Parts: sequence; C-alpha cells; structure tokens
Amino acid sequence: QGDGGLGKPLVRGGAPDAALIHVKGIPGGPNESGSDGEVARAIDQAVEQHRADVLVLSLGAEPGLLPLGRQTEDAVNRAIDKGVVVVAAAGNARQGESGQECQVKSPANLPRVIAVAAVDESLRIADFSCKGQNRGPLGLTQTEDPNKKPELSAPGVNIVGPWPNRDCAGRVATYCSLSGTSQAAPFVGAAVALILEENPELKRKDASTVKRIKTALVESAQAIQPGTGHHDRYGYGLVQVDQALDRI
Repeated sequence: QGDGGLGKPLVRGGAPDAALIHVKGIPGGPNESGSDGEVARAIDQAVEQHRADVLVLSLGAEPGLLPLGRQTEDAVNRAIDKGVVVVAAAGNARQGESGQECQVKSPANLPRVIAVAAVDESLRIADFSCKGQNRGPLGLTQTEDPNKKPELSAPGVNIVGPWPNRDCAGRVATYCSLSGTSQAAPFVGAAVALILEENPELKRKDASTVKRIKTALVESAQAIQPGTGHHDRYGYGLVQVDQALDRI
C-alpha cells in the first residue's frame, strides 16, 4: 500500500478491490524459520479471527520435517474444510541446488492446496522453482488430477512488489524487484479473489467449492509445454483467470 511519496500506489495489484489481511507466522526475516505451532496458529487466526476467503502462503519446508510439519498441515486442511482456498508457493531451491533437485514443499504438497511454480517473462520455468514428485517406482502415477504438483505457473522472476522500509539492493525501499515462488503465488491468490468477487456464493462454503475453483483454474490454464498434460515443473500451465471465470 506504500505510495513511494507520490500520493498513490506505484503498483496495481491483481485483485485491487480485495481486502488484504497480513498475518505473520514466522517471527524473523524473509530467510528465517518459524515453529510448526506458530505457523499453524497464524493460519487459524487468518481463518477464524479475520474470516479470510483465500490464503496465500509464502513459506514451506521439506514434507514431514520440522520446522513445518503436522500442525501446519492440519491447520491448512481445517481451512479447506471450511471452504477457504489455500494457495502456496511451490518452494525454491537453496543456493547451490538446481530446481530439478528441489521438490514441492509442505504445505504446498498437500492434495487440496494449489501449489504455484514461477516462470519468467518468456514463460521459462525459473531454475529455482521446485518440481513436483508425482510418480513412484517404475513410473507409476501416485497423484491424480487435478492435484498433481505443482498445479499452476505464474510470473515469479523480477516481480516488483511492496517492500516497506527494508533493504533492497543496498538501499531502504518501499518497493523492490524480487524473484521466487513467493512472488508467483500471489498472482494465483488474486485470481481466486477475482473468482470469488464474481461468485460470492462460493465463499467459505465447504471443501467442494474449493475443489470447484481449483478445477476451473487447472482446466483453464495455458499449457506451456504443449502435449504434455501435467508437467512436473510447469504444472498444468499458466494461470488464466478470465477463462477460469468462464468455466465457473
């Protein structure tokens, strides 16, 4: 919401009429970690106290390992059962790793969550964007549509966004250009918000409405790798909110 001293926002969001709720579940900075319980409590607070319709989670950990584990996953599932759509960053490779070695993180790996990968302006997958692990030994499919990971791709390279009074390339800035699946996930969160604005009867009903919205987004996605169906890095394709609205 910062105006950079110009009297108006510098960047128009993807769902500019949506109310934003910021709940801090990780107490440190952007590269810090939080406990499983702290993150779970933040999710419950957003759902129960603030009555969120869609959650965008910019966090993740290796599935089943601390600091994010069962409490966080249970909180996410409680939110979905209440009809809250949960969107999560697929996760980023740590420095020195290749994206091929990085698997979609928890809680983005949960079946009913929408995991979002990052692409650049040429629709190439970002080398840091984690891939899905959808096949078992001998190529046997473990995950069924529309829940193969990641589900969607969105812009996640050199994205300008709010960065209030924090260091950005050696200076204190209101906005900063950043890259990551955490930059990609809000585009899909915005798409969900637009769908709910047009279809308020779908807000916070039950898990079936969450599946309906997710299926519309998946089936309307623009395939980036034609003929592949689901791709373990691109997902079902680039989010297309107008086509998803038509399907709803």
